[in-house]
Amino acid sequence: MTASNENLASIMSAFEKLRILVVGDLMADKYVYGNAERLSPEAAVPVVKVKKEEYRLGGAANVAHNAKQLGATVLLCGVVGYDDAAHMFRKAVREAGIESGGIFPSSDRSTTLKVRVVALPYNQQIVRYDYESRRQLSENETPTVKRYIESNIDQIDAILISDYDKGMLLGDALPRFIIDLARHKNVPTIVHSKQRRFRLFANATAIILGYYDAQDFVHVVSGNFFTSIAAICEQLVKALECDAVLVMREDQELGLCTRDGVQKTFEVGVENKFNPAGAQDAVCSTFALALAGGASPENAAILASRAMKVVLSKEGTATITIGELH
Repeated sequence: MTASNENLASIMSAFEKLRILVVGDLMADKYVYGNAERLSPEAAVPVVKVKKEEYRLGGAANVAHNAKQLGATVLLCGVVGYDDAAHMFRKAVREAGIESGGIFPSSDRSTTLKVRVVALPYNQQIVRYDYESRRQLSENETPTVKRYIESNIDQIDAILISDYDKGMLLGDALPRFIIDLARHKNVPTIVHSKQRRFRLFANATAIILGYYDAQDFVHVVSGNFFTSIAAICEQLVKALECDAVLVMREDQELGLCTRDGVQKTFEVGVENKFNPAGAQDAVCSTFALALAGGASPENAAILASRAMKVVLSKEGTATITIGELH
């Protein structure tokens, strides 16, 4: 049965009552906008006359920002460096209204920063350069993160793990700790991972994956090369022993499969599509909030597909508001 708009509206109205913990790889996105009117005499590259600069939250922080924009109270947990990017990042987190007590500084890494140079007036990205460390958390950092999660587990409605393969969730210690603790406390855990080591997140409530990573993983574990998003989802539920799997096929469709046999695909049609940065983050936060509020995986996926459509129509690392989702 297809969900009615009234049912979906009821699910969304519960978002503001939820308290969500987002754990993962924290990033800052910097956009440099300017006019590119001539080529440099030094090399065959455009000279950009800078007009403005913007800082936005990226990675797990953008997932948290989406959840906050959708009405939830959001706690953010991750690691940054001791640098200017960390200062700007913390400022952006505070301005977004996200609780930042779980953001810990590390002297052994730089804050992940992605700088995009965009040429006006057509918003054409010319180049992107990244500052990052993909080092695994140290023996001193991991217990600090664990203590923060443990101290908040009884006051949250769900945990959203956002893994961008930047080191926060390398190794099995932290992923298994989070999932086992959440299962013990009966707190839903929703995982979005870009890695191909998905077994680390087995037995989570729900896992959200990109199509090609999911396809490769299923090929390795089953020996079969599936192209159907429904077949890939079905194999993932069995292999990872989770309650639900949601697979995102670029900007085209979402596929859902649940442990109890629900299989659905949701087409995402966008007339004026921009850079898809942030679309997956909107899907993750919307899907997680809906599940945390008691929605079925199917209804959560319907809302996630609508969120994806909205964000794909925006430029840059965008978020979705509760008004736009309505």
